[in-house]
Amino acid sequence: MNRNHPQAVQVVTLLHELAHIYLGHCGADAKRGVRLNRPSDLALREVEAETVACLVAKRTGLSPRSESYLDSYQGAFDKLDLHRVMKVANAIEKLLNLPLEHSRIFA
Repeated sequence: MNRNHPQAVQVVTLLHELAHIYLGHCGADAKRGVRLNRPSDLALREVEAETVACLVAKRTGLSPRSESYLDSYQGAFDKLDLHRVMKVANAIEKLLNLPLEHSRIFA
């Protein structure tokens, strides 16, 4: 994360990277129930992770700038498994005890 970015951007970056882990892009983790799932298509991996980050951020009261990031990966949306994305978003929310009120994040 870039500490020069605003806190909200740092939070979304953290959510994006956690999404890669919980989606299985970084390998399996039996303790967390994560199976290896590393699509060969980089665009699909990025769309999955950013979609999870965007969902969690929005449900937490943040306004991520995911749309502009995702614009360059539009072809990958055809392969997006929304059920899987929602399960991972839920897992990350539980891990971080979210959603939080926006004011509690930056207190």
